[in-house]
Amino acid sequence: MTAVSILEPGNVAAISSEIVVSAGAVAVVGIYSVTDEQAPVGVLFEISQATPGAPNIVGRLYQTARSTALLGPGTFTVSRPEYKGVAFGVFADLG
Repeated sequence: MTAVSILEPGNVAAISSEIVVSAGAVAVVGIYSVTDEQAPVGVLFEISQATPGAPNIVGRLYQTARSTALLGPGTFTVSRPEYKGVAFGVFADLG
């Protein structure tokens, strides 16, 4: 598996590129920084799944939960809020 950046590190509000997970597949998504510092307490990166209507929030990434698995099928994005502190990006590993 090879992880790729889908949102470059920063601390301004932004939305990642789409993560398309095919039926029966698993992808890992997570947050990262270029330093070994922790994400600021209380900062939540929201994982959304596309639907025929409004997106569903299906998970959150934060200081002690920096990655998770996404089960397909589905199309997902991760939103980063604006915050002060160490810059974090989002990666995806589609296997």
